[in-house]
Amino acid sequence: MHIVHVAAIELSPNSGMGRIAFEWKKAFEQQGIKFTHIGWKELSRSAHPLLFGWHVRKFIIQNKLKPNLILAHEPTGGFLKFKNVPLVVFSHGVEERNWQIKKKYDFEPLSWKAKLLPVLFRFYSNTIGFKKANKILLSNQTDKNFLTNYKRIQASKIHIFKNGFHKYPGKTKYNFSHIGCLFNASWIERKGIQLLIPVFNSLLKKYPELFLYIAGTNKNASDLLANFDAAIYAQIIIFPKFSASDEHLIYKQTSIFILPSYFEGQSLALSQAMYMGLCPVVADNCGQIDLVHHGQNGLLFQTGDQCDFQSQVEALINNPKLIAQYGESAFNTVQSSTWEAVSNEVVQFVL
Repeated sequence: MHIVHVAAIELSPNSGMGRIAFEWKKAFEQQGIKFTHIGWKELSRSAHPLLFGWHVRKFIIQNKLKPNLILAHEPTGGFLKFKNVPLVVFSHGVEERNWQIKKKYDFEPLSWKAKLLPVLFRFYSNTIGFKKANKILLSNQTDKNFLTNYKRIQASKIHIFKNGFHKYPGKTKYNFSHIGCLFNASWIERKGIQLLIPVFNSLLKKYPELFLYIAGTNKNASDLLANFDAAIYAQIIIFPKFSASDEHLIYKQTSIFILPSYFEGQSLALSQAMYMGLCPVVADNCGQIDLVHHGQNGLLFQTGDQCDFQSQVEALINNPKLIAQYGESAFNTVQSSTWEAVSNEVVQFVL
């Protein structure tokens, strides 16, 4: 059997979508299935992202590929339905829903060119792909509700996949004289940095035992520090980049995982943090609410609410035993979701 996987990414354990596809590829190949990935690198060309699926279709035809199944990332799905070839569309966060959230919260303003393109055309391939797909893989229940209620997609052909974690030795060691809060995400407004900055400008001044760890932003440390008051620079530790093999060293220094994001699919960093025993404090949306149950294995705060975000973090600082309690419960929540287990679930659903 031959599966063609389509996404505008590189397969790599050092990135988000890349890591997921990397683990899926391993699981398919362990079943004796040929797995061919097509991304921008494989096409050896660049074009408008909305036309990536069209170029992939041409590539498949011109190279006379004969897949038994196509596993396509959401924006490419509408271009990749071939006669007698099953199509499975996957999404790491339904893109039209992200568009709606951007408008609701007014962050990451659109360019004038983007505003001129009607929504119908922007998400045409996405919508057609979902409708024509034989099966659909989604990363959270909120996306499933969106497709079934808003797009009238059959719930029976949708499967919510999980993300896994690396089984590093040991978990975080709780040190309440040094409470580390970890933000491991892109430094963009969608991830809630406009909430994080004022909250930690306030909390770090108030609590000398509190430290903020910022990781995986690919931003220069001095540029990040410029967002904060100089008086708290010593309480901010920055790891702009790290390899997959080193990430556990960062997690072990911290005990609280923060994610004030407005929109996610299912955060890889959250799954890894929960396995490492960190206590999550996350916005109440998307994949977070599938994993984190308020007051049981972490804390939720209202999306976009700076005061609620700060109060939830502060509640843990003032009662640090809860950090260990929720962190242990977080570990128990995800401990069975190894990459091998969750990837094999995907293989079973796709086949």
